[in-house]
Formats: sequence, structure tokens, C-alpha cells
Amino acid sequence: MKKKLFTGLLCIVFALGFSALSLGGCIGGSNMSAIQGEKGETGAGIASVTVNENGQLIITLTDGTVLPPVTIPTADSINEEGAPGLHYQRIAGKDEYRVIGLGVASELDIVIASTYNGMPVTEIGAKAFYDCSYITSITIPNSVTSIGTGAFYNCSSLTSVLIPDSVTSISNFAFEHCSSLTSVVIPDSVTSIGESAFYGCSSLTSVVIPDSVTSIGDNAFCNCSSLTSVVIPDSVTSIGNSAFDGCYNLTSVVIGDSVTSIGNYTFNGCISLTAIDIPDSVTSIGNSAFDGCYNLTSVVIGDSVTSIGSEAFYNCRSLKEVYYNGTADAWKNITIIGSWNHYLTHVTRYYYSESQPTEEGNFWHYDANGEIEIWEIKTLEPTPN
Repeated sequence: MKKKLFTGLLCIVFALGFSALSLGGCIGGSNMSAIQGEKGETGAGIASVTVNENGQLIITLTDGTVLPPVTIPTADSINEEGAPGLHYQRIAGKDEYRVIGLGVASELDIVIASTYNGMPVTEIGAKAFYDCSYITSITIPNSVTSIGTGAFYNCSSLTSVLIPDSVTSISNFAFEHCSSLTSVVIPDSVTSIGESAFYGCSSLTSVVIPDSVTSIGDNAFCNCSSLTSVVIPDSVTSIGNSAFDGCYNLTSVVIGDSVTSIGNYTFNGCISLTAIDIPDSVTSIGNSAFDGCYNLTSVVIGDSVTSIGSEAFYNCRSLKEVYYNGTADAWKNITIIGSWNHYLTHVTRYYYSESQPTEEGNFWHYDANGEIEIWEIKTLEPTPN
């Protein structure tokens, strides 16, 4: 308990804005050099932390500087609705508060208050719980509308988080390296998932992306190595670079009908993926988008695709069939960049035909169950693009 209390007290340093010391919402990990008295980014670390006769923290830096006394929150400042000791900050120009750090809180299961000093808590501040590796769960009240940049970065023991319907955005790096987080339900109020929002959540097995989301940022789910399936709803128009890069247990992906572009490295290294259906809304497939998808055997490419990036299907060594939802003439108009897409261009390619074709060639359509069906006519040998 003493160790947790001391850790919580040190968290106040960041919460009150001593960012020059490169401290996060909790002391630990890459920031331990400051506690040990080593030089930080500004040339000074923390030499000592003591408590004066008024119960205030006195922080002395390694260069001899003594910072102004820090008042420790008392019972009078604790809102009973939340975990005791969390540190709140009034938002400039508003009758609202944000939570900015643990303060003296030492609980493993954190409950954030919905009100503080009689005013609503509407934000979780940037790096509020940064590097707080011992927290196991977070409950966010319905009053909160935004989760700040890096708010829960490297909360490596965090197994569950309840995101309420009031939240409209999940900022960049919000849950990056929360390696114990197993599942996330994103409410249908969220419109964007930020860059690296869930990067490195290696225990994450499932995620529900609601119809309200319009964009998935770069690296959003990169290296979520336990993720097995994902449905990208029709509301999403763009999937960022490396969004699912390194999700090597991903076996099922459904891409919504509003996505217009698949970024560079989006599904790079998804070695368990066996099939992918790229809808007609997509106009471009980025560089190395499916590079290293060793077990990909078939792909459907929509008829709106105009460009396929360099190495987009490189190392897709199991790819046997390509189903193009257009004509042979339309395929010739696609710009395929580079020479490392031969796994795509040198396999059997089928062209879409709604009705039974009369000419010789390779044709396909969807059967009554929505499954791919090959028209039974004479087929041609695979030909290079």
C-alpha cells in the first residue's frame, strides 16, 4: 500500500504540469530515470521528494532547484462518486472538469467521478493515466465525451474498460500498449478511432466497431496479435496505414461498402487471413496492403479500383484465384505499381458476369446464397497482366 501511495503522490507532479521532467500520469517505465536522479530531457531529474510540516510535497531537482510546494488532495476535495484521490482540473472557460491523473489514488479498479465540485467531468486528459501499469480496470462516467491523447498509454495490467455512449472520440495512442486488455466495445457515439489508439494491445481478441465510426486511424489496431476477426461497418470511409498490420491471428475481415481507400500496410503480415472481399467503393489499395498474407487463397476486387500499390500482394504465396467484379477491359485500366505483385497478376483471374456468358473465358457471379460461383464454361490458362 505504501508503494502505491508513494506512486500516486508522484503522479501529482505530472498532473500539475511539470511536463519538463517528461513524467506521465504515473511514474514508471521509461520515466524511472527522473526518480533515480538521472538527467531528464531538460537536463534535470528528481533528486528527492519530501513532505513539509503543512503536508505538502517538496520536490528537489538534481540541479538544486526546489519546485513550489504541491498540496496533496484532502478528504474534502474527494468526490465520493469516484475513486478517492483522483486529480481533476477545471477546463478553461467552462464549468466543467477533466481528470488529469491518479493524484493519491491507489486502487487497482479506478472509477472516475461524473461530477467534481458540483460540475460535470467531461474529459479524460492527455496522459492522465500514462504508464500506470498496476491499474486493472477503468469505469468512465456518462458525462465524459472525449478520451485524450495517450490517456491510458501502457496501462499494461488493464483488463477491462467501460466506454460510455457519451464518448465521441478516442484520441491517438489512447490505449496503446494496454497489453492485458482482452475486449473492447466501442459505443455508437464514437465517430473516429485515432492513430495507434489500440496499438500493441496484444491480448485483444475482439473489438466491436459501431456504425457511427467514419475513420480508423493509422496503426489503430497494429500488432493486436490476438485479434481474430473484425467487421468494418459501412460508415467507415477510410482505413489508415498499418491499421491492422501485424494482426497475425486475424482470420476474418469484413470491409464496409463505404470504404474508399485501403492504406499502406493496412493488413500487412496478417498471416492467418485466407480470403478478402474488397468492395466496389474502394478506389485504391495502398503499398504492401496485404504483403505477407501467406495463407490468402482468394481475393475479390471491386470494379472501382483504379490503382494497386507496390507490393500490395507481395508474399501472398498461397493466392490461387482473383475474382474481379468487372470486365477484362476494365481490368486493363487498373494501374498496378511495381513488379512485386506477380502473386496477384499471375494467378487465375475471373471476371464478373451476372448472367451465363456466351464467350470463352473465366467468369463468376454470386449464387442465391451470396457465395462465389464459377460459370461452367471452358476456362483459359492464367495469363500475365
